Amino acid sequence: MKYWILAAAVLGLAACGGQPADTAGTEAADAAAKPRPGAASAPAAKAAPEAAPAAATDAPLQVADIDAYVRGMGSEVEMLKAEYRKIEQARAANDSDAEIQALFAMTAEGIDEAGVQASRLSPARYGFVKDRIDEIQSKADLLEGFRKMEGNSSALRAQIGDPYAGLPADVASALKARNAETAALRAEAIGLRLKAAGG
Repeated sequence: MKYWILAAAVLGLAACGGQPADTAGTEAADAAAKPRPGAASAPAAKAAPEAAPAAATDAPLQVADIDAYVRGMGSEVEMLKAEYRKIEQARAANDSDAEIQALFAMTAEGIDEAGVQASRLSPARYGFVKDRIDEIQSKADLLEGFRKMEGNSSALRAQIGDPYAGLPADVASALKARNAETAALRAEAIGLRLKAAGG
């Protein structure tokens, strides 16, 4: 029962790429925007310049986003490897408490946060980029699998369509060129979580 529950949690996390909201930053911004009691309004001429608007979270992928994905996923994979080593050690020592602790660490927000920091994107943007590239990679992997099937798989391939459709030409070319790299990172992250959950 213990492994079944933890496996379900791990599989659920591996299947979704959502990132935690940056609530701390929002609260700080709200607090800064509220006037302090008794404070005089600053003259318009002395008002602090407004920060440049951040890029939209769901703006189309750019070539630089691929580098951010690789940095972020590379960091996530390293953390997952470290926690999986702890699981192996705990299982070898028959230490169920240490094993559970490491299993939960593989589903903790710290993994996502490490990816965000390494990517140098906002949490929301990193989540969008990660989901988008994972979606493209998943379709590309399916198409490759269908191509290796015996018989005519053209109907199945047609249902999936072109994974890179709708992307700017430079982004599509860059993703295709780095397909092996992004596919390996995604597969390793999923594989580590599945091995951990398998007990």
